[in-house]
Amino acid sequence: MTHEDDASLLQSWRAFWRRSGWEPTVLTPHGVAAKYDDDAEAFLAELAKLPFDAFQQMLFTRWIAMASVGGGWLADYDVFPLRPFFDTDSAREENVFSFPNSGNLTLYEAVAPSLVSGSAEAWRVAAWALLEDAKKNLNRDTGRSYTYWTDTLGLLNLVRESSVSSAPIVRVERRMLPGDKALNGKTLTAEDCDRRPFRNRWAVHFGPLSLQRGSIPPELRLPKHRTTVARHWLPIWKDLCVISKNSTSSAAPFLNADGRKY
Repeated sequence: MTHEDDASLLQSWRAFWRRSGWEPTVLTPHGVAAKYDDDAEAFLAELAKLPFDAFQQMLFTRWIAMASVGGGWLADYDVFPLRPFFDTDSAREENVFSFPNSGNLTLYEAVAPSLVSGSAEAWRVAAWALLEDAKKNLNRDTGRSYTYWTDTLGLLNLVRESSVSSAPIVRVERRMLPGDKALNGKTLTAEDCDRRPFRNRWAVHFGPLSLQRGSIPPELRLPKHRTTVARHWLPIWKDLCVISKNSTSSAAPFLNADGRKY
């Protein structure tokens, strides 16, 4: 993807979250640096010792960055809101400064940090746990030396450990609609809004893999087309499932050049 492609996707991400009542903030190294405390500086010093490239460092840095800004919700820039995260407006107002699961770190897409919530302390604990896990898996002395490691691989280990722990570091609550399930080639109707796979989903993730798996025209399968896909599908969802939920209307999926459905 080009810089222009990234900027376009980010612009759409901001717009859709704002329309859903959120105030999205883009975390940048420069913007967060002033908020780092001694603990965060120690984390970054330890991270710098690992054989990571700039991208890998960024994956781990975002965890301590979230702790440094006071915790909160983190969403990848190809994740878009579908419906309110709370059942009623009053419940949302009551919970605007709190988080599900008493502030414990929670993943909303299986074992992937595409949508995550937690208190500052929960983010800090997870950051250090992921760093220690990376050290262990990159250390030849442990017999588990990998040439490449990411925070997602570390999360797999943390989730396994948390499943048998009385004080889990991370929890999983499935609230994400995979993008390929949204792009299933079927006509979306108002009745589908509360049926599987859409029921109880808070957001949709149009990740690169979902474009490969989804029923969309071949020319839209590259990651740079996530903006086009989101701008096409999300207004349909909003019209059927948010604005006129009780409507009997429907909307067709993507069509190819000769009019056949994808």
